[in-house]
Order: sequence, then C-alpha cells, then structure tokens
Amino acid sequence: RDRATFGCAPAAELPEGLTEADEAAIRETYQAFSAGQETGEIHRLGRFFTEDALWISQMDAPVRGRDEIEAWFQIKAVNSGVEIEEVRGTGDLAYVVATRMLTLDRPDWVTVPCTLLNDWEKQTDGRWLIARSASVCAAQPS
Repeated sequence: RDRATFGCAPAAELPEGLTEADEAAIRETYQAFSAGQETGEIHRLGRFFTEDALWISQMDAPVRGRDEIEAWFQIKAVNSGVEIEEVRGTGDLAYVVATRMLTLDRPDWVTVPCTLLNDWEKQTDGRWLIARSASVCAAQPS
C-alpha cells in the first residue's frame, strides 16, 4: 500500500478582531460618508474609498477606482440614510453590513431599501477606507 505523510506547521496567531477604536473609526467614517450623500458633499465622496476601490451596484456595471466611483455618485445617487447592522474584522481588514433607503435620480426608480456589504482597509495613516462595496436594492412597484 502507498502511504502519504503530511506535516503541519504551527498555526499562525491571528489578531483577535477589531479594537474598539477601529470599530468606532469605521462607524464614524461610514456615517460621514452617508451624510455626504445628503448634505451636498457628494462631489467629495471619493475620499472615503481606496484608489483601487470597486463599487458594485445591481443597477449599473461595476465601477472601479476612486475617481470613477465619485463620478458615479454625482450622477446617480440623490440621498440615503445608512443604518449599520454589523462591523467585524481583524487587523487591517474589516467588513460592514448596513441597510439604507436610497433614492436615485431616475424616472423608473423610487426610494428603495438596500442592503450593503463593504470591505474596509486600514491605511498606513490610520484611516479606514472602503475597498469594495456591493449593494442590493429591492425595486418597488411604482
């Protein structure tokens, strides 16, 4: 009979999750991002994303890069309010699950509920930025 031998390396120690300060920073940044959509700061929303960020919306083709994401917001999003449901992560990576009501400047859309999943990366300067974002919105009959 053939036999196989397997070796195991000691398990690497993983960080234990986000610190309270990191979770608070993510929540604060996300609230500022959401407020920017409502207060006329929409032209500056790109600052909440990494340079190579990816924005996935079920309504349009994916958008890549801070500048393209900022342009998408200027054209598409009218307003929203976000409620953070969950923040989890470890080390320099985190994710946020949130919900919001979103109104788009399109004749065939009304205000719709959306579920959001955002991947966040901690930058070398300590800021948390969105690296990947996906939203699923439920179309409402008009």
